[in-house]
Amino acid sequence: MAEGETPLAHNDEATSLPAADRAILTARFLGFGGLVPFLFLAAATVMDLRLPFAPAPALLIGYGAIILSFVGALHWGAQLTNSTPRSARFIWSILPALLGWVALMVPATSAVICLITGLMLCWIYDMRIMKAGEWPHYMRSLRTILTAIACLSLSVILWPL
Repeated sequence: MAEGETPLAHNDEATSLPAADRAILTARFLGFGGLVPFLFLAAATVMDLRLPFAPAPALLIGYGAIILSFVGALHWGAQLTNSTPRSARFIWSILPALLGWVALMVPATSAVICLITGLMLCWIYDMRIMKAGEWPHYMRSLRTILTAIACLSLSVILWPL
């Protein structure tokens, strides 16, 4: 793949897009791709599939903790490139990882509540950031959809099966 080319840029029309538009498409492609483990593991949990490496609910909780950590890390990265970084945003950026870590050490029901709460708090905080104009407009719908599907996927663990 050539430098600056995205996974979606396989035809002339896609490669004629400005770099910023290609980057947005890549962010969306990767964001929605990140939902695949949530959806697969949620379905495996509901169907009580026997996976060879670990129970589906445990893998779903583990993936949720990783994603929660990633969502917090978005703020760390944003502060690294900010000309006037704020200490509070660096502090905020590590809290989701810590909450995800706690979720790995508690029973499944508590873990799911931790993860969904963490994802929702991150979404609320991110909406504030976007309203203040600190993040690009396309993040609003992307974060909303990704958060909703992640939370719904995690919630299947709470369903009486």
